[in-house]
Amino acid sequence: MIRRQVLRVVALLLFYPAFAAAQTTGPVPVVGLLITHPPVNDIVVDQFRAALEKFDYVDGKNVRIEVRSALGQLERVPALAAELTQVYPQM
Repeated sequence: MIRRQVLRVVALLLFYPAFAAAQTTGPVPVVGLLITHPPVNDIVVDQFRAALEKFDYVDGKNVRIEVRSALGQLERVPALAAELTQVYPQM
């Protein structure tokens, strides 16, 4: 009897990740990050991703981060913001 219970627990622990992954359905949230000066691969973006990971949001896993940079050309900001909102409307 105890052996069966132990086997059930072991089986549950082994197969739980597969069941949990199968249950995650639906759209992945998209976070738009609009920055004005640094390039897209700047440390600011890396720090933003690291901060989200502290709350268990991992880019490409359970959230998608879309980055747009005006590269110092502030007149581009409205067009970039419009692009983010048109491409990724509210879910």
